[in-house]
Amino acid sequence: MEHRWDPKRLIGSGGMPSSHYATITALVVAVGLHDGLGGSSFATALILAIIV
Repeated sequence: MEHRWDPKRLIGSGGMPSSHYATITALVVAVGLHDGLGGSSFATALILAIIV
């Protein structure tokens, strides 16, 4: 609103929903790579991602 350049915006989190979504997406990908796509932990992480 003040039309000033704020360097904190470059290193800060994206705020809701982008930082939350990026975190949960990374979790789903990591669980999928580690445990496979057929495991119950992947299903749980995927359901959590859908909720978020």
